[in-house]
Amino acid sequence: MPLADESSLVAHEVIRRRFPDWPEAVIADFFSPSLIEATRRVDDVPHLDAAAQIMLSHVIAGSGIVLFGDYDADGVCSLSSIGRVLDALGVPPSEVLVPDRLADGHGLSASAVDRLVAAPADLLVVLDCGTTSVQALERLAGYYADIVVLDHHGMNEPCRPALPDNVVLLNPAIEPDARVRQDWGIACTGVLAYLLGLHIGRLWRRRPARPATPTDADLKDMLHDCLGLGAITAVADMVPLLGINRAVVRHGLRYSGDLPGIIAIAGSLGRLGVVKKALRPDQITAEDVGFRYGPILNAAGRIAHGSTAIALMRGRVVDDLVDVANEAVAINLRRRDVQADVVETCLARLEAVVQGAGERRTGILVRDPDFHPGVVGLAASRLLETTGRPAIVIGAGGAGSGRSVPGFNIGDFVRAGVEGGLLAKGGGHAGAAGFTLADAENPESHLDLARMFELATEGVVRADPLVDLSLTGGGPAPDFLRVYRELAPFGMGFPALRVRIDRPVIQHQKWFGANRNHWKGILVFAGASIEGVMFGTGASNCPAIRDLGMEKRDIGSGAPVVLLGTLRGQFDTYFDRFVVNVIVDTIFFETEPSQSPSGDKGGADTSVFQVSGAGSRAGV
Repeated sequence: MPLADESSLVAHEVIRRRFPDWPEAVIADFFSPSLIEATRRVDDVPHLDAAAQIMLSHVIAGSGIVLFGDYDADGVCSLSSIGRVLDALGVPPSEVLVPDRLADGHGLSASAVDRLVAAPADLLVVLDCGTTSVQALERLAGYYADIVVLDHHGMNEPCRPALPDNVVLLNPAIEPDARVRQDWGIACTGVLAYLLGLHIGRLWRRRPARPATPTDADLKDMLHDCLGLGAITAVADMVPLLGINRAVVRHGLRYSGDLPGIIAIAGSLGRLGVVKKALRPDQITAEDVGFRYGPILNAAGRIAHGSTAIALMRGRVVDDLVDVANEAVAINLRRRDVQADVVETCLARLEAVVQGAGERRTGILVRDPDFHPGVVGLAASRLLETTGRPAIVIGAGGAGSGRSVPGFNIGDFVRAGVEGGLLAKGGGHAGAAGFTLADAENPESHLDLARMFELATEGVVRADPLVDLSLTGGGPAPDFLRVYRELAPFGMGFPALRVRIDRPVIQHQKWFGANRNHWKGILVFAGASIEGVMFGTGASNCPAIRDLGMEKRDIGSGAPVVLLGTLRGQFDTYFDRFVVNVIVDTIFFETEPSQSPSGDKGGADTSVFQVSGAGSRAGV
């Protein structure tokens, strides 16, 4: 990578600090991830060719093909991707099925298998689940000529399960070869679906006496759709945005914004007043997927039914998707209300649950049979953000979800719970997992899991994030936009750039929002400026702000000493340009002792205290 200017040097230094063991060649690949080079190596993915050959043989034969996938964004987009491949090759799937979150639960449950047995076809393609569902696959193998499973959920020990001969399992995360797991095991199912579609397209083009349709242009359009869908899932499913995932997101987002379902959602967000500024899907970013589009796709399956999201992402005409997009956005608004109630309850109980969180370095577990099972994962995320510790939230029917920090694999913990009989079923990956208690009605079942979780997470906490850019208000600053674009996309495994500003110079400040809980101001440097925004920090929920009376006047009047936040990029439709903001999450103030909310006199002339906001969690 040429280091021709200061912005490139800054970006290079960020990577050096975050990944000190990376050789220069790996850093160069990071800055210029080649999708072409990555996809040339798809032959290295075990069982991908076998899966493609089986699917192609059924396409040529005109077989009946059933698609079944999970109800979250990864499952929905993976189903849509494989469906798009079959559509393009002239053999649309006979059925596209997702489980009902409340009636069926996750994946190949007994009731979901009953539905698949009742509607057999020649080929069954299972997406985003199935790796550990050996008994379910054994039963289904008697009703389908062939079964292809695409999944990315791991196992405690890399080991391929023994499956019937007519079942092909494509899941690099469980391969014994460590290099395969490192290169391909991080891919979510949506990325695997793109790779499978790419390989099927290549095999189709090599056919002797190949039919006139689809043309090469048709295949190219199909792969662009699959690439756009893969980019959405890599962000929404919180897999590391490194390696193949980074290449897919970096190159695929331009096609994500062309998907009719995404365009329809953007229109509905504006029509329903969820966003004040019109959205530009053609300028979509990873942050847009993570905080706008992804939650809407996930909410449909978790709160209502995944068929709504399937209809959106399988649709081909934007005008035909207006009503279903409105429905999906409305479902997500309900999800936000339900989630807020659950999170509020969890946070209110937090001190009682952890019994002295400051002394006991363990994970957090909260259970309430009234919690909606569709939002327990989101609530666990909030607990993790608040405490910096692995978190589990369990709701109605014993449905639970966990989120974790680097250093503790929550997926392995859940699988150990299944093996030990505490959990009826469950799975996931290092950062996120879901499960169902084996005996949801028995309080001892919950207590046993809590004790197991406490022992497993002893001493595990989230490390404070590294500061990528340290600046001084009034001093020189890099070109934030260029640095952002050098390093984007950001997400799991490669979080947004962390910025520290000492003695910030703040201009044009104001409080905004219905309850004046949010703040924004212009942070000025020598020859440069950038907008800072802080969410959820108004007087109603922040005693420090209230006690200083700063909800009615400038934050600058409270003498801020240090401001911490992350960079976020977005397209500003008002000014028709891409901008970068600092999303502030923490401000340290210096005040007279009598003003300090902490009440710590300490004999010093001044004291420093901290104000924390909701940070980058604000979204639609």
